[in-house]
Formats: sequence, structure tokens, C-alpha cells
Amino acid sequence: MVTIEDVAKICGVSPMTISRVVNGSDLVKESTRKKVLEAIKETGYRPNMIARRLVQGNSKTIGVLFSNYYNQAYTDILFSIEEVAYKNGYNVINANVDDYEHAVNSLNFFLGNKVDGIIVLPLEMNMLNVIDYKQAMAETQKFLEYFYNTVKEQEVSVVTVSQNIEDVFNIAFNFTEMAQKAMNFLFVKGYRDIAMINSNLNDGFWADKERVYLQSMKEKGYEKYICIERDIGLMEGGNRAMERLLGKKIPQAVFCANDYIAIGALQTINKHKLTIPSEIAVIGNDNVYFCEMTAPKLTTVSLNAKLAGKVAMERMLKLLNGEKLDGSEYVVETELIIRESV
Repeated sequence: MVTIEDVAKICGVSPMTISRVVNGSDLVKESTRKKVLEAIKETGYRPNMIARRLVQGNSKTIGVLFSNYYNQAYTDILFSIEEVAYKNGYNVINANVDDYEHAVNSLNFFLGNKVDGIIVLPLEMNMLNVIDYKQAMAETQKFLEYFYNTVKEQEVSVVTVSQNIEDVFNIAFNFTEMAQKAMNFLFVKGYRDIAMINSNLNDGFWADKERVYLQSMKEKGYEKYICIERDIGLMEGGNRAMERLLGKKIPQAVFCANDYIAIGALQTINKHKLTIPSEIAVIGNDNVYFCEMTAPKLTTVSLNAKLAGKVAMERMLKLLNGEKLDGSEYVVETELIIRESV
């Protein structure tokens, strides 16, 4: 590999002169600048950009911690973060962490490489592997405490998405509003016998959505129709939960706590040759990309993941520019997406 010393030797100048040319300094004669640029072109020399930026006081790099890369909502957030970052001259390093040790190592890697900022997306430690949900949540909380204690004395800016870390600006999703919009739309369409399929975790936003379902049904006087099935929050969970539900009754509609559950439910309904939505309607939550690919296309409520990523990176840029943020949280607006399943 060609080094700065190699280029300096070819040009008969000092490494400092090569560095000045690379950094666009005016303290170099034009004839020398041309000679150095020609030598760089011929040798294929590439400056060490990380070292160069560290000398300048910043790395122009943002680290992003997240979990569950299979979740389309998270990849949408990442896409928007990277899009805004690149437009503003920043690079992004992503780390998909699935347990405490992995998360700690990734955080220390970010800090060791002097990232300018860290964005923390929803973290779900061992959600697919651990049997005890409380144990998984405890592991996540343990890392968030480690994260807070580690970064609070570091010169690094932090923004979170759907997290709750002291003194950190957060981009929040209104999961309660999402569930309410789904239920209200079903009521407006005339459905009464509405069942729900939820995650068996039944905590956090899962519990919020179930609470909205129960309250909405009771307020309408539809208590006798209340029916909840629970399984894992993935397509196979939706498959199994819908199978059990159909073993009990065929409701007019099903409110699914996320789109992956809803897609699994659609698959099971189609397997039983029931017509959607005339015999049974299905509505989801999140608006992942696959909603456009189901048969029929899935009606859902969008949490606006791409907007969340855009706002997160925009707020990060403000922090890096030394600007003070208004408030401590930005709540992302949700949107009902009407397709064919209702």
C-alpha cells in the first residue's frame, strides 16, 4: 500500500507538504501542488480519512445501534438516517445487536472510533431466543443503563428512537393512536364482532394496543365480542393465532397488533378459503413494505418509520452544530393506509 512517505519521496518534498495538498491548504506553491496531485494519481495513494478527520476534531461518522434487522420498520428508519447523513457529509456505521455483550462491544467500537454521534433504535435483546420475556427486558434495560453511564461523560451526541434514556432527545411513536385509528376505522365500516391478535409478550406498546382494543370495544358496548389470541409477533405467530381463533368462531374483523401478525393471519384465512374482507376483514399496524404484496393488500396504520429516521438524523445534525433542541421529544404522526383487506 502506498503511504504518504512514498508520495513525499517521489515528489522530493516533506510528508507535511503532501498533507497540506490533500487538505487544500493555501501554503503550497502551485507548481508543487500540481506535482503532488500528479504523483497521487499515478501511485493511487489514498489518504487515511479517519486519521485526517480525527486531527480535524471530528470523524464525520454516526453510529446506529438497533435490533431485529428482519423488521422492515427498523430498516426504513435506517434508510432515512443514512439518506440524511450522506446528504450532509456524514457516514453511518450500523450495529445490529441481539444481546448485552454484543451491544456493549458495539458501543465501545463506536466510541473507540470517535463517532460524532450515536442514534439508538428500539433494542430487543434475545427476543427470539430467550423464553423468559422479563429476562430479555432486564437485559435490555441493563444495557441502556450501561449506555447512559458510558456516554454521559463522552463528547458524543445521542438521539434515541422509541427509547427512554435520561437527558436524551427521543423520537417517539404514538402506538396508542395507531391502535385507536385501526379500531375507529373498523367501527366506521360497521364491524362489531372484532377480535384481536396480539404478541404474547403483552408489555410496552403491545399492552398499549391491547388496552385500546379492550377500551374501544367496551365503550361501543361490544364486550360480548371481545376475543384475544396471543402468539409471537411474527408471521408464524399470526398463522397459529388465527388458526386458534377460527377454531372458536369467525369474527367479522381482526385487529392485528403488527403487520407481520396480520400477514400470517391473512395466510391462514386464505388457507381456509374464507373471502377477505366480505367474510372476515383484517387490519394491521406499522405499514411494512410487505403490506403491498399480500393477497389482498393489507389495510394498516403507518407508524411513519421513514419520517422517524429523517427526524432523528436532522436532530442529530442540530446537536452536532451546537444548536439547542426544542423540548425533549418528537412524536411521529401516524397515518391510516386503506387498501383491500377491510
